[in-house]
Amino acid sequence: MRTVAIAIVEAEGCHALAHYEMDLAADQLELAELRQQNGLNTVLDVLNAQSRFAAAEVEVVAARYHYNMARAAYLQAIGRGFDRWPHLWDEGVTAADAAGEEEAPR
Repeated sequence: MRTVAIAIVEAEGCHALAHYEMDLAADQLELAELRQQNGLNTVLDVLNAQSRFAAAEVEVVAARYHYNMARAAYLQAIGRGFDRWPHLWDEGVTAADAAGEEEAPR
């Protein structure tokens, strides 16, 4: 139980980091385009910035996938599934939920 709770916290952190990196790549792309329009960059610099932005978008999707897998493992560990609790699909389970749940006594 503790492992899946840690996994969901880690996945949330990776997802937030991936969004930050995508925002940074978008800013770098905008800057590269502005510099190219003013003759300070080449087209190759803009293409490299576009490539970094596309890679960052892929990382966001991968991070979201890993978050959803960690969330599903957490729900399975506490005995809830998407088939029995469909409202959890829309609401999501956060790290606070994972940290607040305790294992059942043995």
